[in-house]
Amino acid sequence: MKMFKRMSFAFMALVMCASVFSFAGCKDAKIVGGVSSSNKVTILTTAAVGTATTDADPYKKYIQDNYGLDVTLIAASDFSTTAQLKFSNTDDMPDIVAFESIDSFRTIYNQGVLINDWTPYLDSMPNFKTIVNTPDADRPGEDSIAKLMLTENGGLTALWTLPDPPAWSLKIREDWANEFRQTPDGEGWMPDSPDALLEFARWIKTAKNSDQNNLTCFGFSTAGEQKDFGVLGTWIPLMYGAVCQLPWGIYFDDKGNVDFGITDGTEKLMLDFIRTLVLEKLIEPNWYYQNASQKTSTSGKIGIEWYTGEISESTQSYHNRNEIKDPSTGDIVDTTEWWKTYPVPKAGGRVYGGFQPSDGFLGTIITVSVKAANDEQKMQKIVKLLNDLAMTKTTDDEGNTTYNRSAAYDALRWGVGIESSLSFSEIEGSSQVYIYTGDEGVSERSYRSQYPGAWDWGMFFRSKDDGVVQGTTDKEVTKIVNKVIEHDATTAEYPRRLQYGSVLKLDTSTVASLTKKMQAFEYNYVTNTRSSSPQDLQTLYNNFMADWKKSGGDALLKEAARQFKSYGWIA
Repeated sequence: MKMFKRMSFAFMALVMCASVFSFAGCKDAKIVGGVSSSNKVTILTTAAVGTATTDADPYKKYIQDNYGLDVTLIAASDFSTTAQLKFSNTDDMPDIVAFESIDSFRTIYNQGVLINDWTPYLDSMPNFKTIVNTPDADRPGEDSIAKLMLTENGGLTALWTLPDPPAWSLKIREDWANEFRQTPDGEGWMPDSPDALLEFARWIKTAKNSDQNNLTCFGFSTAGEQKDFGVLGTWIPLMYGAVCQLPWGIYFDDKGNVDFGITDGTEKLMLDFIRTLVLEKLIEPNWYYQNASQKTSTSGKIGIEWYTGEISESTQSYHNRNEIKDPSTGDIVDTTEWWKTYPVPKAGGRVYGGFQPSDGFLGTIITVSVKAANDEQKMQKIVKLLNDLAMTKTTDDEGNTTYNRSAAYDALRWGVGIESSLSFSEIEGSSQVYIYTGDEGVSERSYRSQYPGAWDWGMFFRSKDDGVVQGTTDKEVTKIVNKVIEHDATTAEYPRRLQYGSVLKLDTSTVASLTKKMQAFEYNYVTNTRSSSPQDLQTLYNNFMADWKKSGGDALLKEAARQFKSYGWIA
């Protein structure tokens, strides 16, 4: 990528501070509502649970004992509304705010009530300094997209936690694949292209169904819910390019051209692939009508899936629950090694095909109010707390990952060090750890088990990629847990491509209208048995594309280009 420059968005200038503190980064801010007590702090975050705790809350006490702060946590189910209300009253403004999206951050930032530059604090915040200065994996040597998005007039407007890695990826029934590899047609087979997936699906149809007129096993499945392609629509296009969904699939190439799957050929290739699945009966027949719970992936009927690592646990749970036994041993079928994770296959000649999608430019956006920053003593305590809660990762030349979590992170996020019933277990052969948060077999229920709202203490800085695997059903690390870890760790290492379209703010009615038009056409195209020649199908698609452009598609892409330019991402 080239020509990245500082992003600029509307900013309401803050008036000058009544006094300038050597430690503060609010030189353009004013005192709002007077200086509050230096040990009282309010944190506003999105709720995980949102229920109240008690006066004996040990998490609140932990912060008091270790940081000298008397913290009130506001965990809001409707974060945007709560934030607007809190910042409309100068006496009620929270001190620390954790935003889940760039839009919600901008709304409050533009009111001039948040500090406008964290740069002076970074030398006192080495953990956040590492995050701020870490480039994106696909743009080495350049400022990260997160840093560009949160930089205004040379000032760093907020901090952020690490983005979550992709969790969904291609899963193959490896026991079936190994059978296929033993056949003359499957020797050396790998799921590395669209055609390879079709080869495997055709073999499943022939080899795994004793009655070809009454098929029960299929290569593919999805849950369309009478609306769209379900999960197929999120991963099949990745073999050819970006996702064909608005706004995520809108992108720009190295020359600065803004495009989308409908106009760059990705959509047509996806439709032809899914049409083959339907016409050749390589997909569950109820794919368009069923919901996720009706899919037969975890019952052993499907060979190709797009799923998180949890597929192994769900598959084994299905067999345990239904007492499906191996006739040769009489034991419950062990499905641990059924599924294997693979990278996205790539179609030949498709430059942008074969990547995991990622719209995770940043995790939670964290900042403080002007009011808090103007109390220098309070700000020093806040800086110490936030830095200790910032989790970072390091990876050596051999690909080994170290998760750098502090005692404060483990305490407030997972309860380790606060509650006797919560502790980490080592996972053999992994740098990750396991924590059991259930109640079965514990001598004393944790405070969080009794008052689930205490989980909200870990919301404003949490990372889903912190090296901690949580379980509520198994007290120890089982082979299934290890398999789930293996799946997710493998997925996290695959090459990914950022979905720049995820930051676009487009007209919602136009997006909804175009999406509905796409969904109707897509289903008719893949189930159409009347127009079967390549020429007829191309004409059908060309007519749709022309209608899509005329109905707002062209205008949408032009607006996307305008926004990308305003961010400094294209010239």
